[in-house]
Amino acid sequence: MTDDIFDFSYFSNEKNIEFRNNIEYPTANDNNSFIYIYKNKFSINELIIKINEQFEIIPSKDKKKKKISNKTLTKKRGRAPRKNGKKHRKDIHNRTCPCNIRTKITIAYISFLVQFINSCIEFILSEEDNINQYKIKKIFHSKNITINFIKELKHKTIKDIILNKFSSNHLSNKKNNNEKICETIISKNKELEIILNQNYMEFFDVFQNSKKEVNLKKYGINKILFLNSNVVLYKDFINNIKNKGGNDLDNYLINIGKIVQEYLKI
Repeated sequence: MTDDIFDFSYFSNEKNIEFRNNIEYPTANDNNSFIYIYKNKFSINELIIKINEQFEIIPSKDKKKKKISNKTLTKKRGRAPRKNGKKHRKDIHNRTCPCNIRTKITIAYISFLVQFINSCIEFILSEEDNINQYKIKKIFHSKNITINFIKELKHKTIKDIILNKFSSNHLSNKKNNNEKICETIISKNKELEIILNQNYMEFFDVFQNSKKEVNLKKYGINKILFLNSNVVLYKDFINNIKNKGGNDLDNYLINIGKIVQEYLKI
């Protein structure tokens, strides 16, 4: 842009406009002229250019107003979603996530263990009156069980878990009297103590393979235990999920199968 000619196209690629002092511009009548004195530098978005018989440049009253594209941009609260293989914000609490599946498998297996031990108690102490008084009470759990907690469980015995002998707060039986129950059943039958002292993962194959018949010879009882329909095995766990359905059911079932195999390696 020269001092002699004012060309508005000059501003098309400019972010800011700065005018020197005492700039003189000729009008249509060469005998007349006008002078504008500018000492400030303005952003191009903060200026309004009006062209009539002469031109005028003034700062916009709404300095916060900016040019935007035709696209409407919206921003959701919370962390922004990630793509390209990374976790997406919407997927964090999705039921197909590995963390949620590990939690469900752990809870399903611990519930099975309680039912399995109670089946053993009912089978071995079948001659006792009021057999229900000798059964292990339900173990409560949190909604999120971590890998580290699963590793901790794998170093515990079934009795430790029933008696809540671990450092984490993911499981609890504080409302139940399982300690007294364990003392009572062990005093009545030493083979039950052998079963209770088995490692956490000892009966996972019974659960996973949905075995209805369990040979107790290994634990000093030369008999076969037949599990009734009240014991929820892996196939029952899967059937329950199938019955609930969902648009992501196929993907969910595939992920469960993968996590079960990974669970064995934790």
